[in-house]
Order: sequence, then structure tokens, then C-alpha cells
Amino acid sequence: MDPRYDVELVSVTKRYGATVAVNAVSLRVPKAGYCCLLGPSGCGKTSTLRMIAGHEGISEGDLLIDGRNVTDLPPTARGTAMMFQNYALFPHLSCLDNVAFGPKMRGVKKRERHRLACEFLDLVQMGDYAERMPSQLSGGQQQRIALARALMITFVHVTHAQDEAMAIADLMVVMEGGKICQIGSPSEVFERPISAFVARFIGGHNVIPWQEKLIAVRTDQCVLEPPGAGAGVAGRVSNVEYQGPTVRVGLTTFNGLEAAAVLRDHVFKQRPLTTGDEVTLTWPEACAHRLMV
Repeated sequence: MDPRYDVELVSVTKRYGATVAVNAVSLRVPKAGYCCLLGPSGCGKTSTLRMIAGHEGISEGDLLIDGRNVTDLPPTARGTAMMFQNYALFPHLSCLDNVAFGPKMRGVKKRERHRLACEFLDLVQMGDYAERMPSQLSGGQQQRIALARALMITFVHVTHAQDEAMAIADLMVVMEGGKICQIGSPSEVFERPISAFVARFIGGHNVIPWQEKLIAVRTDQCVLEPPGAGAGVAGRVSNVEYQGPTVRVGLTTFNGLEAAAVLRDHVFKQRPLTTGDEVTLTWPEACAHRLMV
């Protein structure tokens, strides 16, 4: 186990009968890192999270946390906490004791675990509510308590929201069909998607067959020219969406593909377009990124 990493999955597989939900996934999460697992429904991200937390058994492979092989250990013995969508707070414990529950199970003395819990309550701006019971909190406040409890460890987050992952993650893991498609920082994944699936799922890219290869070009790096102007893809405007500082112009190419260009509002105003207008989608050559099929 590399000391730089808190969580390591080594060829982890999860089977439900004959169905393979997670297929030989290997992943390293840096110490104190914030890792987001994202992908479409059924891609294996929740099963992966539940295996890390100890709420699902591992069919094959190993899971290491802080240098220990915890593959066969229950949640209470591996030092993990899982924040459920319904928050799953203990109704009979105060906010302070809810947050301190994990350290308590690990044998941390009361004074120290309460000190740690107070730090994380302050972090989520809930320090003044330490002695309240969950039933005395709003839904949003309960969510903060659950977050404080989960933050006592390296964070692995499952989400469908790409913009959420971009904003908060140190490490993005894109999954499809029980496998990891790409791992990297948000900027690496967004700027250099490895495949057409990743480019489409992350959003903000046009995936275009071009000169016997498949390329991705960010929509904000594309330009719309008059018909026949420059080398590019010809099509017809299908929709125009005003987005404040930008305008997203969607188009259907003459070979049936969907594409878009995101233009600054002042650029759009200089040459406004409407549905049905013929245009040519172009881009700087340096902005085209070759994809795996």
C-alpha cells in the first residue's frame, strides 16, 4: 500500500448471481482527497461505494484502507461512514454524538471524539446545534450533520451531477458498465476525455467524425460561420438558448448528428441566428482532441 493513498481497490468485482455489477475495478484515492464516482444509472458506482463502506460484500479482489486489508471486515471495523440519501441519523443521539459515533466505535476517548466532532460541526456551520436532536432540525440541517459525520474520513462521493463533481472533486472517476472509463482531476477529464462516452457524459463537447477519426471539441471553443466558410461541419440551427453571458446554439448537421456552439452574448448579437439558419461549425485545429471509439 502506497502511504500517499487512504483507500485502494485492487481488481474489485461485485456479482449479484450471474450479473456482474462491478468488473475488476482498481482505484487509488489520495489521503484527505475528495473522490467523485459518476456515471449513468446502473454503471456500478453505488455498488463500489457500498463495498468501500462495507455494506456490500466483495466477490473478488481486495480493499485496503489506511494500509489495512479490510476486504472481509464489517463497517464498524474498517473506520468508514456512509452518508445515505435519507441521512440515516440516529434519532436518539444528539448532533454532537451522531458526528462522534464513528470515532466512538473506533475506541477514541470521549473528550477527543467530541473535540473532533465539534471541529466538523463548525466546518458545516452547525456548531450551535451540537446538543439538538435530529428531530429538532430541518431537512437541510440534518443533511449538514450527516455530511459532518461522513467527513471524518477521506471522502468518496457518488453523484449523477457532472457540474457538482467538477466543483468539489480532487479526483473524478467516470464509470460505465461496471468498469472505470477514466480517472483524473476534473480539468483533465473535461479537457481531455478519453472516449466518446466520457465526452458525451461529461457534457460540453461535440463528438465529431473527422478525417477518418473521432474527435471531441468543446462547445465553447467552436465557431459558427456562414455556409461554406472554412473547413468544418455544415448543418442547420435547431435551437437557440439564451444563458445570460453566453448563448448556446444547437444544430443538426446535414449527416444527422447533433452539435452545438456556446457563444459569448456579444458575439451572438453581432450575428444573431434563428432556428432553420444554415451554418458551418468550425473550430481551431489545436482544440480538437482525438478520442478512442
